[in-house]
Amino acid sequence: IASLLGVIIVLGVLLFFFRHFAFAALEYQETHNNTHITQLFAITLWPTYATYVKRASAIPRAEMQQRPEVARIRADVLRQMTGLMIVKVKIYNLDGLTVFSTDPRQIGEDKSTHGAFLAAKSGRTISELTFRNHFDALEQAPDDRSLVSSYVPIRSPADAPVEGVMEVYSDVTPYVAQLEKATWQFAAC
Repeated sequence: IASLLGVIIVLGVLLFFFRHFAFAALEYQETHNNTHITQLFAITLWPTYATYVKRASAIPRAEMQQRPEVARIRADVLRQMTGLMIVKVKIYNLDGLTVFSTDPRQIGEDKSTHGAFLAAKSGRTISELTFRNHFDALEQAPDDRSLVSSYVPIRSPADAPVEGVMEVYSDVTPYVAQLEKATWQFAAC
């Protein structure tokens, strides 16, 4: 009985660490991908929209969703995200104002005191792996999704000062399902 109990405890500890490191690796990889997506945005689209983003704090919230820049950003973001596992994108100016979101209801929200925004504003990328029962995404509202959300500083070029913050949500549900399956397979061995 003592040996069986010892094996169960060791197996439990091994499963915990396997799961922890596997999910940490997934979050790291998606952070890396989201950072590259933001860099691509900074290279290709930021020069076109930087002035709007910087001056958006002077625009009344009621008018922001109707701005032609928002429609153009939306079209460009959707075009760049085609075929990727990206389900939502937000752009903040340095005041913490949501100047663009693929969920138009969020445009104009204030994130100036949000910890992840502040970290990205200071130059660090912050990510979190979460599970959402319901999520308002690009074109649909998927349910029961595992997501990695990353707050990434916008710089153009990459070594320049931070000019804004981009929040990118990637859907990692298939990867999480695979990791869960691998965990059970590991436990069965």
